[in-house]
Amino acid sequence: MLGFRLGLYLICFWLLLGPYHEVAYAQEAIDLTVEPEIRGSLVVETVVDRIERSAIFTNDFGFIRRIAWVETRDGLNRTYTFRPGYHGGLWQVDEALFLETKDTVTHPTLIDKYEQIRVEFDVEWSTVGWEELRKPLHSGLAVWLYMFTRIESIPLNIHDQADYWEWHYNRLHVNITVDEFVIRVNQLEAMKADCYKDIDLFIILDSSGSIGSRSYEVAKNFVADLVSGFTISANSVRVGLVVFSSSVHLIFNLDDSFDKSVVLSKIRSTPYYGGLTATGNGILLAANTGFTEARGARPTDLAIPRVAIVLTDGHSNRGVDVYTAAELARTLSIELFAFGIGDGINDNELLQIAGSQDRVFRIDSFTNINDARALITQGSCKSNVKAVINTTYNGDLDIRERRSFAYTVPEEGITIQIQVTMGFVTLYGSYSNPNPSVIWYDYVVQGIQQGREVFIPHPTTSSRRRRRQTVQHVPFYCALVGGEHNNLFTIAAVNGTIRACNCGCM
Repeated sequence: MLGFRLGLYLICFWLLLGPYHEVAYAQEAIDLTVEPEIRGSLVVETVVDRIERSAIFTNDFGFIRRIAWVETRDGLNRTYTFRPGYHGGLWQVDEALFLETKDTVTHPTLIDKYEQIRVEFDVEWSTVGWEELRKPLHSGLAVWLYMFTRIESIPLNIHDQADYWEWHYNRLHVNITVDEFVIRVNQLEAMKADCYKDIDLFIILDSSGSIGSRSYEVAKNFVADLVSGFTISANSVRVGLVVFSSSVHLIFNLDDSFDKSVVLSKIRSTPYYGGLTATGNGILLAANTGFTEARGARPTDLAIPRVAIVLTDGHSNRGVDVYTAAELARTLSIELFAFGIGDGINDNELLQIAGSQDRVFRIDSFTNINDARALITQGSCKSNVKAVINTTYNGDLDIRERRSFAYTVPEEGITIQIQVTMGFVTLYGSYSNPNPSVIWYDYVVQGIQQGREVFIPHPTTSSRRRRRQTVQHVPFYCALVGGEHNNLFTIAAVNGTIRACNCGCM
């Protein structure tokens, strides 16, 4: 009898923790951004994303990402990047520039940045030495701090950034010219992004009296030029348009036309309305009506990024509160960008719309529309689908393409269920990093083929239970990355664990 019960328990244990059920409790977190002499484009992009998300510094318009490529091509030549006696790291921060970041007498506002860096990254900048810039995160922080000490703001377009770089940064690297800076940046921008190829995009355009008819025409031409660079099709980028003034108007849906010439014609022919400024109502119309399957949005289970670009002067004076509308849109996994148009722009309202400074722009700052398009595309690459428990999402990934999801983990944890019917995928997960990757993650499951169930525990459950404290729900971010050129997957999650048997296991 004892042998039978023991065998029954062993069978239950094997079924529960068998080859398709993986437990995350013992997983060791990885953060290569703080390891010396780590290199590569993904390392640089992780550092940039991490510092941008901290909101310690103002928008750099992609400049600091470009410096790493121009200076070292993201560390392609390890021997040169980490040469003996030079410690500038991936961004090649010369010692003289590094010392500027330590000069709190000349730049007393650095002290506040030190404190923010300490809180956000657990780095005491006052004690950091130049040799520590061999670590990617420290090299990135150094260049951001140095740029913070400059009086002149970082320009937006590539050619102006080249001049800015030569004047403020390129002190010793005389072998790289301004023209070479532009050439290298263009090479970087032309590289294929390993993220999303598909976007559902809504333009939300201010047509109120405060804008004026002339600025409205400028904004329409900007939008038409922006859209013209996208691949418009049912399976790539879909575009819709909302115009707002005293009232709101849905001009055309996401699936009204996949003929680019027709879409551009509709944008350019949209009339000017004048009147008051109901910005919040415009955002809500796009969020609640425009981004629905009835209006051409692709089903949420496909996890296609939903992006809205709001063009306004930031002076709403009618209808729903702008911040309330924007927050509702974000809960629906809609990524918002704000572009200032006209005179007397209210930057605070633009920030309320976008949610972060790196998504706030002015259309008159763009001399090259490709810069604006790249910023939007890169922003969509970083977006997460706010995944719902007991909902299945499916999609296809190219090699190295990624799809990201954000779950909420209750006290009992969640079980993520992944099915792969073609190719294979790798799952990276993190409680703190919204874009986990091989560079920075809390948890990884590599080479997932067929089916896999992964239990994600609440990170503080055990200690809080001992202290009888209430456990708060926490976010868990996971990214699926394609391993071959065609990878078909589904992903879902349920609360708690899944017991693979119903045989009375204790």
